[in-house]
Amino acid sequence: MKDKDTLSFRAEKIDELDQMLLKELEVDARQSKADLAAKLNMSPDTVRRRMQRLVELDVMNIVAIPDRQSLGFPLMTLFVINARPGKARDVADYLREHRSARAIVSVTGRYDIFFSATFRDPQELLLFITEELGTNPDVADLETMTVLRMVKDSWMYLRGEESGLKEARLRALDSHDLRLIREIESEPRASITDLSKNLGLGRLSVSRKLQALFDDNILRVVSVADPMAFGYDVQVAILARIQPGAIVALVDRLLVDKRVNHLAITTGAFQLMISAIFHNSNELSEFVRHYLRSSAEVLHTETLLYMSGAKRRFGLTR
Repeated sequence: MKDKDTLSFRAEKIDELDQMLLKELEVDARQSKADLAAKLNMSPDTVRRRMQRLVELDVMNIVAIPDRQSLGFPLMTLFVINARPGKARDVADYLREHRSARAIVSVTGRYDIFFSATFRDPQELLLFITEELGTNPDVADLETMTVLRMVKDSWMYLRGEESGLKEARLRALDSHDLRLIREIESEPRASITDLSKNLGLGRLSVSRKLQALFDDNILRVVSVADPMAFGYDVQVAILARIQPGAIVALVDRLLVDKRVNHLAITTGAFQLMISAIFHNSNELSEFVRHYLRSSAEVLHTETLLYMSGAKRRFGLTR
């Protein structure tokens, strides 16, 4: 968790123009500096300086997010782990090095660590559980939840988003597509000229291929801001056990809540995973008590308060 002095310093450095810029980058972080300058009534050089400063302040990071199913990782699993006393950090460090892990967070509550991972098939998941986690002496116990459907996967902390995840148009990707995705993962704002040079393809071919990846929702390039820099001091994952017949109706209600950034229907002990941000603990309490637990269909909830992010990996090309 970042200390309060650091957060206060960053907040003081962020003005209204920075927030306007970030809101644009949350939607499409490959917009040219000229286009951003025209939209925001700035000069391209001002856009460049502000983007660089926001990155240096650790307020945002520009990332490429490919569709996991398109790249051959259809299986996403959520894990909650309890480590042996004093070993939670060691377990988080261990997981951070594993290629399947997508996000690892230290949490408070009944568990020590909450993380997600992607796999090619159930066999790969089984090997991870039995030969990786199962042989780590610092792991006391764990629970798994397989994601049946990722309903919402948004990084729009400033703008907020009320729509669900756009499904990718699954199609075969050729070697040039995969190399292009790998290049964008490495340098999300790489120019078409540089991509053309690195891939040995013509600029028009690269431009068309990249646009097709965007149009088919196979790839997106966005900025991921730190919500704590904008007053969202509470970040949580809420695991909910729901009456089977009520899942769809609850998902529909949660989907349009801008505080909810990630929403997944899962199997296992819980049927829903809700990742959300709040300005303070009172907002969180109100959300849990009156929005979730007031419904007779919600049988039980577990709230995991994020303490620190040990790892977040967006790329999938290994």
